[in-house]
Amino acid sequence: GKIGLWSVTQQVMDQRGSVNRPAGTLETKTLTLTEGVHLEFLVEHVLPATKEKLPDREKRIRFQQDNAPAHFTDDDNEIWAQHARSGNWEIHLEEQPPNSPDTIINDLVFFNSLQSSQWDHGCATNIDQRLTAQVQRACDEHPPEKLNKCFLTLQSVLDEISEAKGD
Repeated sequence: GKIGLWSVTQQVMDQRGSVNRPAGTLETKTLTLTEGVHLEFLVEHVLPATKEKLPDREKRIRFQQDNAPAHFTDDDNEIWAQHARSGNWEIHLEEQPPNSPDTIINDLVFFNSLQSSQWDHGCATNIDQRLTAQVQRACDEHPPEKLNKCFLTLQSVLDEISEAKGD
């Protein structure tokens, strides 16, 4: 199944007017995923959703994140550890192997699958009215069987990498 999907955006007041909107209109802008934003989303969204959706599961879980250096500082690691180990949970952050785009499940198949489903509902003209809703709808409608096929595809790719001795 799916744990969740969160929009990494913020509402900002438009400083200048345009033909599309007057000055002072609230507009949705994407956030830059700095270490503080990354940690906030993990602690406030991902951890609670994981614990809620998997209450009866063995409480040892691994999250995989990319190797972007801006994700965590040493202080963030301590904050993460406090939250990830609360309530008898043991949730570890693992980094994906460096320079291996073929092993990133989201890039490999999941995002492509979501994007094609999103396009079935028309072209988004802005973040607020269309894009966020279309992506959320595509994720909600994405069948778990397709997710399973995504992971089977990843397993096939990993098998091929192993057979080629890493090449």
